[in-house]
Amino acid sequence: MAGNEDFAFCNQPSTANGGARLLGKQQEGLHTVERPVIHLSAMPERMQRVAVAIDMDVDTGLSCGSLTAHRS
Repeated sequence: MAGNEDFAFCNQPSTANGGARLLGKQQEGLHTVERPVIHLSAMPERMQRVAVAIDMDVDTGLSCGSLTAHRS
């Protein structure tokens, strides 16, 4: 069963095992971006799936449709 140590979020930017980490907010041109890094090989064997949830800041005028890039 998952516990708090298995989650990365604003007040806990890394999972206990380092498998998921938030890189922090960075300015990119006119926008502030925040990227996650996921290392599947660092995830415990008990993990069956990884879910990524996003929260868009409505004050930026951006929506999920503004998401344009990912790296695998």
